[in-house]
Amino acid sequence: MTPITLCDIHIRHRVSGVQDVLYLGTSAFATGAGDNPASTIYMPLLSSFPVIESRLFETARTRGRSSISAGNIVIANLDGGLDSLRDWIFEAVLIRDGNGSIPVGEFETVLTGQCGLAFFRVEQIEVPIRDMLAGFQRPLSDTVYLGTNSGTSGNEGLENDLKGQ
Repeated sequence: MTPITLCDIHIRHRVSGVQDVLYLGTSAFATGAGDNPASTIYMPLLSSFPVIESRLFETARTRGRSSISAGNIVIANLDGGLDSLRDWIFEAVLIRDGNGSIPVGEFETVLTGQCGLAFFRVEQIEVPIRDMLAGFQRPLSDTVYLGTNSGTSGNEGLENDLKGQ
C-alpha cells in the first residue's frame, strides 16, 4: 500500500477563540467510526512536511547551545479555499506516518510540535514548526524587582540583592 503522512493542525480563531482542527494528508484518507478521530476525512493538501534537523553548535563554532529545527509544513491552497484561515492562529501539530490499509491508531507518530506564524503565499500556506518543549526556553515571568522597599517590613529585597532579578 502507498505510504501516507497525516497532519492534525490545531487552530484557534483570533477573535472568538473557537478551536478547531485541520485534518490534512499527503493523500486523501478517511478514518473509521472506531478510530480517533472518528469518521474524519483528511484532505489531500499537504504539499510537504517538516524535515527535522538537530545541530550541536551553530555554524562554524565549537561551543554553544544545541538546537532542533523541524522546518515548515506546506499546505496547498491553489484555489484560495483556505484564505479564510488568515483569521486563525495555528497552535499545535501532530504528524503521523502509515499507509491506507491500517487504522489511523496504528500510524506511527513522527512529531508533535508547536506552530509558528503562518505565511500565506499565493498558492500555499507555510506553517513553521517548533519542538513542543520550545516554550520552556522562555522565562515564565518577565517581572523584575525594582530594588526598592519600605525598610525591613517591605515586600521586596534590597537594592544589592534583588534589583533587576
